[in-house]
Amino acid sequence: ATVSAVDPDGRVLLRAPRLPAPPASTAVETLRRRIASNEPFEARGRDGVERIYFGTLLPETGWYVVAGVPRAGLHGARVATTRSLAAAGALSFLLMLLASWRLGTLVSRPVAALHGGVRSVLDGRLDATVPVTGPPELRRMATDFNRMLRALRRDRSRSGALLDGLPEAVLATDATEVVLANQAAAALFGESPATMAGSALERWLPERFRAAGRALAADVLASPAAPGPPRRLRALTARRADGTEFTGEASIARVEACGSVLCVAVLRRRRGPGDRARSFLRGRPALRATLSCVDQAIAILDADGRVVARNPAAATFLRTPAAGPGSDAPPAGAAEVAFCAEDGTTLPWEATPAARALAGEAVAGAVHGLLRRDTGERWTGRFSAAPIRGAGGRVAGCVVVARDVSGELAARQALERLLSALDEAQHDERRRIARELHDDLQQSLAAIGMEAAGVAAVAGRRAPELLTALARIQTLAAEAKRSTRRIIADLRPPALEHLGLPGALRTLATQLEQSAGVDCAVEIDDGLDAHGLPEPLAACVYRVAQEALHNVARHARARRVRLELRRADASWLLFSVRDDGRGLPDGATRKSGSFGLLGMSERALAAGGQLRLRSAPGQGTTVELLLPWPRRAGDGA
Repeated sequence: ATVSAVDPDGRVLLRAPRLPAPPASTAVETLRRRIASNEPFEARGRDGVERIYFGTLLPETGWYVVAGVPRAGLHGARVATTRSLAAAGALSFLLMLLASWRLGTLVSRPVAALHGGVRSVLDGRLDATVPVTGPPELRRMATDFNRMLRALRRDRSRSGALLDGLPEAVLATDATEVVLANQAAAALFGESPATMAGSALERWLPERFRAAGRALAADVLASPAAPGPPRRLRALTARRADGTEFTGEASIARVEACGSVLCVAVLRRRRGPGDRARSFLRGRPALRATLSCVDQAIAILDADGRVVARNPAAATFLRTPAAGPGSDAPPAGAAEVAFCAEDGTTLPWEATPAARALAGEAVAGAVHGLLRRDTGERWTGRFSAAPIRGAGGRVAGCVVVARDVSGELAARQALERLLSALDEAQHDERRRIARELHDDLQQSLAAIGMEAAGVAAVAGRRAPELLTALARIQTLAAEAKRSTRRIIADLRPPALEHLGLPGALRTLATQLEQSAGVDCAVEIDDGLDAHGLPEPLAACVYRVAQEALHNVARHARARRVRLELRRADASWLLFSVRDDGRGLPDGATRKSGSFGLLGMSERALAAGGQLRLRSAPGQGTTVELLLPWPRRAGDGA
């Protein structure tokens, strides 16, 4: 340490012997300010030692006395004290950890075991026991808990044996959850008794009935405790564990037991159409065997649309695994099959044959595409369905019969393509023959007539007997030319080529009026571009109109005929010929030799369309031709 005395002018008056003078960097003003503020300050002395200085003023003399202590010595004592305190704290922390571990072994483990036992009881498992360990208080608690478990198991086994022996489903609930369920109730709801106990009451009710179920349970629990007859519910709808619903009856009563108030319900399931269908099939093995032999898919549905019985062919039709010969179980995976429209979009349930039959409609020959959602497989089926009516005419279910027609449709499409190619080849051949007749035979016949006229002019004076023969040759040549023109017109209608389809139809109508005296009208939709139809479609319409009008002139005895050409919808073109004649007798369309109708049907099929004929004796005849509307780029139809 150093001690120095400094006068007001900064002169050192006194310093400790054999020590360096105070630091030269300490100016008088700095020293005065430090001493006036009563603050220590640090500085390095002339001996190179870092010191901490502190000064004071002697008022009588104005001298300043400054003392300095080496910094290293002062901090060394502080560091030693800090290290001692840190060591003591670390030792205390280790002792605390050791005490906590020991406390966990003595208290925490028995408490955790007790907690696990309580959770087992809450989950309905009464077969677990708690180990008796730990302090005396915890051991006594574990012993009492195990005794309680044994008593609960004994009481549960007695009451469970009594309830499980009942044929009716018994369910006990409080205001929010199921407290008890016997084996019959578990089988009815498709769940185990242990799982049902403690589950929410709303889980076993359809969503639309949950509010009413809560209100009913609260009303029963709040009713007076006086004994009385139980409440009866004639119609109750409940929900199984798999989400399906069933209807039944229930008797509900309020029961007090062990200080708790419970709502106890005895349920009886009401037999529905599905149950009757199953029992019907089970009791008639001959009918089951007959259904198993039918190669068409047959399914019976209840009023809710669930499949309750079917034959093995239904599994094959739906592309699902069969459940065995004669099984009446619903086809596995049937819910994965969707009905599709012609454009591939999925149909709503209301448009399916089953839904239409459940609505009271009889369905026959409906064709729908089907799609398996899991595999993406597509096929086509033809469906017929009929409702099953119960007492009072109410629809209790339906029967659906289906057949896979994918192969038939593929064969039909292949036949249509073949007929279309054949018709196109025939059309090209007719055009070639007409061209050859016009360019070759017509010219030859004209040359024959001209030669005969020339010979008659030259040789007539010399051989008058030749004039008659030459005149006959000229007449035959003229008739042959007219016949050739008629054949050319039949092979290649000039009206269709020069006037287009509208003009050609009006020409046919005019010819019918002139030849048969029949009033014939032609109506063409204003928004229809009939001139823009492809040549095969226009030729098909023209030939059908030609044959239909020919039949009217020969057989109908009609006074009026109407030809109509319009769009049936966005995909089809409709051409119809209606007359008010005597109509066709029964069986006329099926008799041999009806080549006109057969030819019209073949033309329609070759063009990808269909021909429909409606007629009755005395009510006229209607011929309708449906052709696919040609799709063009940018056509939004």
